[in-house]
Amino acid sequence: MQLIKLNTLFDKFETFLKSSLKLAGLLMRFVIIISIIMMTSCAHEDITIETIRDETAVAETDTSAGNKNSETDVTPTAEESVNKASSSEVSSKDDGSSEDKIVVYICGAVNREGVYELPCDSRIVDVLEMAGGMTEDACHDYVNLAEKLVDGEKIYIPTAEEVEANDIKIGINEFAGITSTGSDMTPAFGAASDGRIDINHASKEELITLSGIGAGKAEDIIAYREANGGFESTEDIMNVSGIGKATFDKIKDRIKVD
Repeated sequence: MQLIKLNTLFDKFETFLKSSLKLAGLLMRFVIIISIIMMTSCAHEDITIETIRDETAVAETDTSAGNKNSETDVTPTAEESVNKASSSEVSSKDDGSSEDKIVVYICGAVNREGVYELPCDSRIVDVLEMAGGMTEDACHDYVNLAEKLVDGEKIYIPTAEEVEANDIKIGINEFAGITSTGSDMTPAFGAASDGRIDINHASKEELITLSGIGAGKAEDIIAYREANGGFESTEDIMNVSGIGKATFDKIKDRIKVD
């Protein structure tokens, strides 16, 4: 009877042990499966992080390259703008903007004698300012500062002593041999008693006293009258190369033909 009980207990224990081993095996498998899943997840997470880092680095590199390309694209555009501006400036000069300038020579009692370029509508006061003004010994009220300039003109500013002695040999201003006391002096050969210059007989020195007539044009006037037997009228002076209507209008009241 006791042997039967022992066998029964043994069988129960054996069954329990088998059940326990089976359960332990299941738990072990579950633990292994969980471990594998966790390891797989960690590995995937590492790959994902590294991938994100790599993609971020690539994106930053692309952004930097894009910014550099943008800067590179902007620079030529600025240079092209400058080139276009320069081209426009050159084109404007080629189109005739240089015709809006005149060149004159001012000398005598000025601080800086020389050749100056000015706008075409300039007056004597403008070139006088560029020349540093008159010197202390200049005759300040002798020159008509409001007179308009002509291209190629020579302006002579006399001294007060020259005006007083009537010793003005070159200039653009009218003088008829009047001293500071107002007494008349004998006019030059080419000058009439009224101060007008006979262009058929005037010397080179007398001709260059006319506004807009320099040494070269004075020589051209003399050459023309010698080749053509003189001028028949004052308007004929415009037949001389380089003397146009603008110059004639400035000197027509100062010249005559005999």
